[in-house]
Amino acid sequence: MAIEIVDVTGLARRIRKRKLLMNTDKMHAWEHYFKRRGEENALHCHAGDQTFVVLEGECTIRFPDGGSEVMTPGMVALIGAGSFYQLINTNNGPTVLLGTRSGPKSSDKQVDYASRKVRHAGDGKPDYVLGADGEDRTPLGLAARLKDALFPRRNGLPPRRGPRT
Repeated sequence: MAIEIVDVTGLARRIRKRKLLMNTDKMHAWEHYFKRRGEENALHCHAGDQTFVVLEGECTIRFPDGGSEVMTPGMVALIGAGSFYQLINTNNGPTVLLGTRSGPKSSDKQVDYASRKVRHAGDGKPDYVLGADGEDRTPLGLAARLKDALFPRRNGLPPRRGPRT
């Protein structure tokens, strides 16, 4: 796929569910559809940077500290890797978002805020759990980077970057 033009809101109105629109080695994009007011996802984060653009309706993004922001058509949420958030449809009807995230869909991991369970975002099954003590009980690679992003050292220094020794 070199270039493809997609009517995202038209597609959302027709199929009325989430649909993957693009999936490459560097990023993936999808149409996110909330059918009715009050629909929400769990408070969670991802290992990749992402965006959500509101195309139709109204969506509230909630944060772990209890804060929230209402987003209306034309507004975008720019979410850095490891930042926890929850999306809630606060419109009186459907809400359509365009989402993008770095990396291919197949490598997407999601961390639930309450349980700290790490899941493949696509299948909803737990892969492993990060210990409450911050111990890395996970396969090497992505898990080590997720741990540093989610549990930075408490002495005020930034999380480690690069290979572990």
